[in-house]
Amino acid sequence: MKFDIKRYIKKGQYAFKKNKGLIFTVAAGVCTVAAVVTMAKQAPKAEKVLVPANKKVKKLKEDMNNVEMINNKEIVPAEAKKEIRKIQMQTFGKLVKIYALPVIFTGLSLTFMGGSYKVMREKELALGAAYITVENAFKSYRNRVKDKFGEDTEKEIFNDIREVTRTRSTVNPDTGEVETVEETVKKAFAGGGYEVFFDAASPYWSKNGRTNYETLMQAQKELNIKLKADGYVFLYDVFDRLLIPEGTINKDLLAASRVIGWIYDPYDPKRSSWVSFGISDELGNYNAIGKELFDNNERDVLLTFNPDGNIISGENNFSFFTKK
Repeated sequence: MKFDIKRYIKKGQYAFKKNKGLIFTVAAGVCTVAAVVTMAKQAPKAEKVLVPANKKVKKLKEDMNNVEMINNKEIVPAEAKKEIRKIQMQTFGKLVKIYALPVIFTGLSLTFMGGSYKVMREKELALGAAYITVENAFKSYRNRVKDKFGEDTEKEIFNDIREVTRTRSTVNPDTGEVETVEETVKKAFAGGGYEVFFDAASPYWSKNGRTNYETLMQAQKELNIKLKADGYVFLYDVFDRLLIPEGTINKDLLAASRVIGWIYDPYDPKRSSWVSFGISDELGNYNAIGKELFDNNERDVLLTFNPDGNIISGENNFSFFTKK
C-alpha cells in the first residue's frame, strides 16, 4: 500500500481541531509547571549575581556618605552614582538571561490558556446556535400538533398526562365516620425543559392541595420581590426556596439552573421580568391550570417556569441547558 502523507496530515489536522481545547489546556498546565521548576532551578544563579552586586552598591553608597574620603578625593559622588547605575543595569541584564526560560514558559502558558478559553467560548456559542435551531423546530412541531388535534390534546401528549387511581380519606358528613374512597385523577408523568413537581419530597408540601396552592403563591410572590430588588433570580433560587431536593430534579435541569434564570427589565420585551410557576397570572390571580388545581384540591403540582434563559451569557434567548 502506498504511503499517503497528505492523508495522514489531514487526519492529524482533524484530530488536533477536534481536541484543540484539551490540548491547549494540557499545554498550559505543562508550561506552568515548567515555569515553576525552571524558576526554582535558576534561583541559586540569580542569588550569585545579586549578592555581590548588592555588596558593591552598598559599599559605594557608604563611601558616598564618607566626608573624609570625599575631602581626600578618594571618591567622587557623581562618578559613584554612575558606577551604581552601571552595576544595576549589568545585574538586570544578567537576571533577564537567567530568568528568560521561566518567562518564556509563563508566556506560553498564558497563550495556551487564552487559546483554551477561546475554543470553549466558540463551542458554547455553537451549542447555543444549535439549540436555537432545534428549539425552533420543536416549537414548530408543537404548533402543528396543536393545529391538528387542539391545544388541550397537545398538552396531554407533551406532559404525558394519564388517568390514575388513588385513595384518600374523607369524612362522611352524615355519619361523621372516616371513609376511604377511590378516585380517578389526571396526573402528568413528564414535562418540558423548565418543569418540576412540587410534591411530598418538599418539606413545604401538605396533604391539603389548597394549602399547597397558597404556599406556592406565597413563594412566587417572594421570588418576584427578590427579582425586583436584586435585578435577577436564578432557577436554582426557586428550587432552594421551595426546598425541592436536588435528587428529585432532572440532572441536566439542575446543572442548568445555575445559569438559567430571570433578569428584571420591564422595558425589554424579550424578558419575562416576573417569575411564574405556571399557575397564576402576573397579578397573582390563578389561571385555568391554577383554578383546576385549587378546585380539585390537587396535592402534587407540576410547576412550569418561564425563565429568560442563560442569564450568565447575557444572551436573552440562549435557553439551552449548559452543563457546568
